[in-house]
Amino acid sequence: MSKYSPKVFKTSLLKEKTAVFCGVEGNKFLLSNENKLIQVWWPTSIDKIFPLANKNQLSSSKKEAMKVRKMMPNFFKPESLRVYIGIMDQVTEIHFASGWDNKDEVVVFPLAKRFTFWLACRLFMSIEDPNDVEKFAEPFEHIASGLISFPIDLPGTPFRRGIKASSYIRKELILIIKQRKIDLAEGKATPTQDIFTTRKKQFNDM
Repeated sequence: MSKYSPKVFKTSLLKEKTAVFCGVEGNKFLLSNENKLIQVWWPTSIDKIFPLANKNQLSSSKKEAMKVRKMMPNFFKPESLRVYIGIMDQVTEIHFASGWDNKDEVVVFPLAKRFTFWLACRLFMSIEDPNDVEKFAEPFEHIASGLISFPIDLPGTPFRRGIKASSYIRKELILIIKQRKIDLAEGKATPTQDIFTTRKKQFNDM
């Protein structure tokens, strides 16, 4: 910090060399110079938890991040938001009716986590059945723990559980994609019914 700035320092994060920018100026510098002076980067452990099918693809995590960044504006178009707001209102109403109403005491944190995850499943993949939501909840918990753990790939470690959970979710998503292709062909689903289905090009590649 004495060499460069009191708001910049070097450290190690999950065995990776890391530079930390502090304060408003640091955030502004990072956000305004992406793909110019700065490129998106993830620790190598991320690629182990989320491996791509194409192993020869260079800078896989960076390319995936750029794809997501390009997709994001489409999700915030007025016509998209009108659909999402209606879904969010519906899920919120059901959530409060089932988890909050007529309760003498509520524990907010687990309810808030469940609501956020349920809403994400509904918006991204049109998953509405609580049992199907719960089927994904625990694996996602393992992935979240694995992402912030030391990358020690041994049985029983959070990192190994994260890798196994990621593999399980990928297999389940492939089944959903295959069924969604059939539903689209038969007119039972629409190309814009959720964020997952809008990635039709990726569907065709699978």
